[in-house]
Amino acid sequence: MAPDNWGADGARAYVGKAEWAAVEFVAPADLRAETATDKPCDGPYAWAVIFACFVSLMLSIGINDAYGVYQQHYQLTEFPDATATIISWVGTVQFLVMCVGGVLSGFLCERFDTRVLNAVGAVVMGAAFVAGSFCRSIGGLMATQGLLYGVGASFPFIAGTSIPTQWFTKRRGLATGIALSGSGVGGMWMTSATTAMISSVGRPWAMRITGIVAMLAVLAVSPWMRVRIVPSRSEHTIDWSMVRNPRFLVLLGAVVFAVAAYFGPFYQMPSYSVVVLHKSETWGSNMDTLMNGLS
Repeated sequence: MAPDNWGADGARAYVGKAEWAAVEFVAPADLRAETATDKPCDGPYAWAVIFACFVSLMLSIGINDAYGVYQQHYQLTEFPDATATIISWVGTVQFLVMCVGGVLSGFLCERFDTRVLNAVGAVVMGAAFVAGSFCRSIGGLMATQGLLYGVGASFPFIAGTSIPTQWFTKRRGLATGIALSGSGVGGMWMTSATTAMISSVGRPWAMRITGIVAMLAVLAVSPWMRVRIVPSRSEHTIDWSMVRNPRFLVLLGAVVFAVAAYFGPFYQMPSYSVVVLHKSETWGSNMDTLMNGLS
């Protein structure tokens, strides 16, 4: 439960009991984190927030889940002389920066309106894919489709996973599950859509269309990506005492190994199906779609 003495001048979405450091600067009034809202829990507005989180995660994580289609295209068509390991760094950088950038986005959510940050993330996501559509080298794709997209996606990623629990008391598990399922749903349809677009209009236009759709959709739901409880700033950026907790270390190790293994099949299955199993490119992307749906 959140402490009763939280003030209205705090500036981030409440996530667990993590403690974050205060930074001595004053945000502009129009960007400063919003005050706690009087909107009720479990009501229609709360479900609108869940829908906004669903859409934000559907595009931010869903696009990352569909990277396997790009991996297949790069490996078989665009960069046939490059190794699969080198090409996979595009998707690896994308996911790595999205997660590591979550530290920064969580820090900024303490001090700025999460709706504004979600909108900024949408614009960066879209710009990254549009810029990537003009790249003809793996290095350029790492910088745009990988690094820049990861930075932009970190904002809707963190907001979409942390906000839902604040808005429900009676159906919290159901609401959170619906919001988080957006990532699997996004990966499912984005895999099929990306395959179809690359086949019909080519990789550059597939990236442009994806970037524009992602930007517009996440921008459209950003007004509802607001926190319900705004904490006051605490004293520490990171609570290092947690590393002395054996239970935390076991959980941390489990998460590291689980996530390390999770995205490998999504990235490699489409190209593996063609190169090793001698299946069609469509068969490989369909397997990716199936895995996303089941996840």
